[in-house]
Amino acid sequence: MVVTDGLARDPRAYWGAYGATKAALEHLALTWAAETRTTRLRVNLFEPGPVATRLRSQAMPGEDPRSLPLPAHIAPAIAALCCPIEARHGAIVGADTWLRLGIGTTTPEDAFRTTS
Repeated sequence: MVVTDGLARDPRAYWGAYGATKAALEHLALTWAAETRTTRLRVNLFEPGPVATRLRSQAMPGEDPRSLPLPAHIAPAIAALCCPIEARHGAIVGADTWLRLGIGTTTPEDAFRTTS
């Protein structure tokens, strides 16, 4: 499992070097997936989207970090992609699906909410 970013496929002003490195990383990971398609190895990319990290707050100082999922909310999706039962191969998997399905949480308050 390799972590990527939408900037690899959606160039934005001032993000050229970062986007180029992510595009190269995606190319390498998808090439590796093609080379290992007949093995048990599963190679996928994970796109977490905006996450409330220190790097994000430095890059986007005007953004309210409380509007973003915490790293702890995204980490289970990354761990799930590393499980031996993962069947996808050569896929780009986004955290948006993980959060939309209610598997992860989106705010600190949601992390402690229980369902009956």
